[in-house]
Amino acid sequence: MTIINPNSIAGITSVTAEAGVMNFYKSDGTLAGLQLNGVNFNTTSGISTFSNLYVGGVLTYEDVKNVDSIGIVTAREGVVIPDTKELKFGSSAELKISNNGNAGYIQHSGSGYLFIHGNDIALRSTSQKNYIVCDSDQEVTLYYNNSPKFETTSGGINVTGKAIIDAVDVTELSNGATNNGIFLNAGDTGAGNRPYLDIKGAGTSALSGKALRVYYDNGGTESFYVDYEGNVSGKSVTIADKIIHAGDTNTFMEFDTDTITFDTAGSERVLISSTGLIWAKTRSAEVRRMILSGSPSNASFNIEAHDGESGTSSGDVQGKLGLFYNDGSTLTNTACISFERGSSAADGAMAFVTNQAERLRITSDGDMGLGANNPGADPAIGNDATVFEIRQTTTGNITSGNNRKGAVLRLKHEAQWENGYQSNNPNDDLGRVEFVTGDNSAGEGVRAAIRCRNLQYYNLHDLAFETVGPTGTSLTEKLRITSKGDVGINTTGVSYGDHIYLGIRGNSTSRGGVVHVGNSDHSVTGQFSVYNSKVWVHSGTAHPLVFGTGGANEHATLTTNGYFNIPNQPAFKASGTLSYTDWNSYEYVNFGTENFDNAGAWNGYSFTCPTGAAGDYLFQVEFLSPGAADNGNNNYILFALFIGTAGQNLWRQDWSSSGDNKNASFSGMVLQLSDGDVVRVAFHKSYGRPYHAGYNSFSGCKIS
Repeated sequence: MTIINPNSIAGITSVTAEAGVMNFYKSDGTLAGLQLNGVNFNTTSGISTFSNLYVGGVLTYEDVKNVDSIGIVTAREGVVIPDTKELKFGSSAELKISNNGNAGYIQHSGSGYLFIHGNDIALRSTSQKNYIVCDSDQEVTLYYNNSPKFETTSGGINVTGKAIIDAVDVTELSNGATNNGIFLNAGDTGAGNRPYLDIKGAGTSALSGKALRVYYDNGGTESFYVDYEGNVSGKSVTIADKIIHAGDTNTFMEFDTDTITFDTAGSERVLISSTGLIWAKTRSAEVRRMILSGSPSNASFNIEAHDGESGTSSGDVQGKLGLFYNDGSTLTNTACISFERGSSAADGAMAFVTNQAERLRITSDGDMGLGANNPGADPAIGNDATVFEIRQTTTGNITSGNNRKGAVLRLKHEAQWENGYQSNNPNDDLGRVEFVTGDNSAGEGVRAAIRCRNLQYYNLHDLAFETVGPTGTSLTEKLRITSKGDVGINTTGVSYGDHIYLGIRGNSTSRGGVVHVGNSDHSVTGQFSVYNSKVWVHSGTAHPLVFGTGGANEHATLTTNGYFNIPNQPAFKASGTLSYTDWNSYEYVNFGTENFDNAGAWNGYSFTCPTGAAGDYLFQVEFLSPGAADNGNNNYILFALFIGTAGQNLWRQDWSSSGDNKNASFSGMVLQLSDGDVVRVAFHKSYGRPYHAGYNSFSGCKIS
C-alpha cells in the first residue's frame, strides 16, 4: 500500500506499506529514515516528539548505544541492567555500577572523592544485619555478625573483643593532656572477661627480641622494653604490691608501707625496714638471724649476728658471713667471716676463714693476727699497745724448704713502665711505713717514715728513713741506704764512685757528723767527728787511742799523754866486735852483738825490708877511727852503705886519724825501701878498717 502526498507530515511525500512494513519516503524519493516493522520501530535519524511518548508495552532499543534525555527519566517499575552490563555516570564513565550475576560493583575512577551523603548511613546485609552504621555527626560503628566491635567516640575509639594490630602510632598528642595514650577498659564480669593485651611472636627462636618498647624524644631514645623471654629493662618499675614467682605463689617479694619483704615457702625470710634495717631470718623469727642495719644515731652500716641465745659464752660463734659449699650432704666452710662471742657483752672477736682454716683474727682488744689466733698475748710485748702480728707457724722441727722461711710483710706497687719514676720527685716511692700521732692538735701527724724511694728505673731504689725535727713539722730525711749499698746519715749525697760510702753530715758548718762508740756503761768511749774545721779521732775518756789490724793486734798507740807508740815497727841495732867478709872491692862488716830487732829483719850483717813494710827508713852508722895497731901507717878508712845484693853504693864516708888517736864518727841517712830490699855496711879494701875492739854500731828504723 502506498499513500501519496501525506500533506499532514512535513517533508514526507509518500508512505508505503507492504508485508507488515510501513516505509516513509521524502519528496526526492529517498527513504525518510522511519520504518514501522511489526512491533519494531526503526529510524535512522532519531525520533523527536513535542509531547509525551507513551509506550503501552515494552519499549525495546535495538542497537542503541546511548539514550539522551534533557529532562528526567522516570522508571515506574525500576530500571533493570542486565548481568555484566554497567550503569555509567560521567562523560568519561568515571562512575560505574554493574553486576556479574554473583557480585555487584561500584567503581569510581575519577580524580576526586566518591561521596556518599546522608544524615545516617548504614551498610547492611540482605538480612538487615549491620556492617557499618554512621550516625549523624556522631560515632561510626563497625559490626561483626550484627554486634558492634569498633566504635569511634568523642574521646577516641572503643574496641569490643580482641584487636590484632601490626603497629600503633600515636602521634597527635597534646602537651599536658591526661588522655593521651591507649586504654583497655572492660567491666569486671569475671576472670574471663577482664581486659588483657597479647603480643605474640611467631617461631621459637630469637626470643631475646623486644616485644614491647617505650621511647621518648620523638622515638630517639628507648626507655623501657620487654622481650619475648620475659626480660624487662627500664629506668624504674613501680610495683603496687608483690612480685610473685610464676607457678609458685609462695615465693615473692612484697612491698608494704616503707618496707620490703622476701618470702619463700609462704614465710618471710628477709625484711628491709623503713629505717634501713635488713633482717635475714634463716630459721624463724626468734632463732638465728642476721641483721644488716644502719645505726639509728648515724649513717654508719652495721652487721649484727644473733644466735637466739641469752647471756654470753666466750668463743661461741654467733654467726658467719661468707661462702659455703654444699654438696647435698655436707656444708663446707669455704671462705667466711666468723663472729665470736667474748667473755662479756661488749667483747667479741672476728675471724677470717679460707679453705676451712682461720687466716686472720681481730681480737676484742683491737689486736690483729695474720696466721696468729692470739695476737698480743706474747708476754715479751710488755705493754698494752695495739699489735699487728704476722706469724709463720712450722709444725715440729725446722727441716728444709719453706719450713725455714718466716713471715713476710710485702708492700708492692703494681705498675707498668717503671722508668716513669723521677728521682727529682720526692713523692715517688715503692711503698712506705709511717709512724703517726695526732689528736687534732698542732704539730701532729706523720712523725717518722721509712720509704723505698724509686729513682728513675726499677733497679734503682733507695731505702730512706725520715723523721720530723729537730725543728719544723715536716718530714726530713735522716738516713739513706742506696741501691749500691752506700749509707748516708743526714745527707742524700752518698754515692762515691765504686766505693761503698758512709756519709754523716752535721747540722752546722762548725759541727759535723759524729760516730760515737762505747762499752755498755760508757766507761770507755771513742769518737770520730768533725769539729771547728778539723777532723777528730779521739777517745771520750782517759784511755789511749790504739791503731791495729787483724782483731786485737796493736800496731800503734797514742797514749793519754800524747805519745805515739809503734811497738812492731821495723827497727834494729847491732854493735860489738867486728869481723869482715870479702865482697868484691869491699868487705862487709859482721857485727858481733844484736842489740834489738823488732821485726826480725837483721841477720848479723844486713837488714832486709819486711813484706808490707816498704817506706822511708832512717839508718845511722857509728865507728871509731882506727889506731896504729889496726891500719899500720894508713890512718884513712872509707866505708859505704849499700842497698841490694848487687852492691849499689848509696853513701860513702872518709875518716882520717894521726898516730894512735881514735876519732868517733856518726853518720845518718834516710833511704826509701821496697819490700825485700837489703841494706849493709862495707869498707873499701884499699883503706884501713875501724877500731876493732868496739865502740862501733849500725841501727835503723822505719819512719813512714
